[in-house]
Amino acid sequence: MVSIQAKADRSQKLTINGPASRRREGDRKVEDCGKAAAKLMTMRIFPWIIVLSVASCMKAPDPVRAMGPTPNPEPAPAAAPRLIFHAPPDWKEVPSTQEILLAAWELPENGIANISFMGNRPELKNANLQRWAAQFDTPEEPRIEQLKGETNYPITVIEVSGSLTQTRQVGGGDPRDNWALLGAVVETAQGPVYLKVLGRQKNIEAQRTAVLEATRKLNFVQ
Repeated sequence: MVSIQAKADRSQKLTINGPASRRREGDRKVEDCGKAAAKLMTMRIFPWIIVLSVASCMKAPDPVRAMGPTPNPEPAPAAAPRLIFHAPPDWKEVPSTQEILLAAWELPENGIANISFMGNRPELKNANLQRWAAQFDTPEEPRIEQLKGETNYPITVIEVSGSLTQTRQVGGGDPRDNWALLGAVVETAQGPVYLKVLGRQKNIEAQRTAVLEATRKLNFVQ
C-alpha cells in the first residue's frame, strides 16, 4: 500500500505541477523575447539618433564663404584734371568732340589745336609721339627734345613739318603741303597730357614762341 500510495502521490504531483511549470517556462520565453525585441529596436534606432544629433550640430555653410574670397575692386579711373592754359588770342575755342579732349580750338587757315588726357598711362607717351610724326610725309626726322627753362612739369616737345597726309582731322581731302605740327607731352602727376597744334607751317612758326610759353605755364587743378 505504501508503494502504491507513493506512486499515486508522485503521479498526482506530476499531474498537478506539470501545467504550471509549462506556463512559467512560457512566461520566461515571452519575457526574453520582449527584451530581445527591445534590444533590437534600440540597436536599430540608436544609429539614427546619432545621425540626427550630428546633423543638428552642423552649421549651415556661410554663403559669403561659399562664394570664395571677394575679388579686389577695380581701381577707379583717374579723374581728368581741370585745365589752365592761356591760348593765343587768335585761337577760337570750340566744343570738344571726344571724351579724351580737355579743350579744342580752331586756328587761322583751317588749323586746329587740342589738349587731350588719357589717364595715368605714361607708356602711351612714345607711341603718341610716333603717331604724330607718322601723319607727315617728310624727308626730315621729327625734332623731339625736352623743353628747357622753368616749367610746372617735365615737358617733351615734338616738331615736324612737310606734307600732311592724314587730313581727316582738318576736314579731309588731298595732302596739305607746307604744314607743320607743334606738339608737347606734359608729364603731370595725374598722367601725361598732350598738346597738339596743327596748321600751315608759316602760322605755326609765327606762334611757336607764344605756344611754348603758354605750355610752360600750363597747369591743372583737381
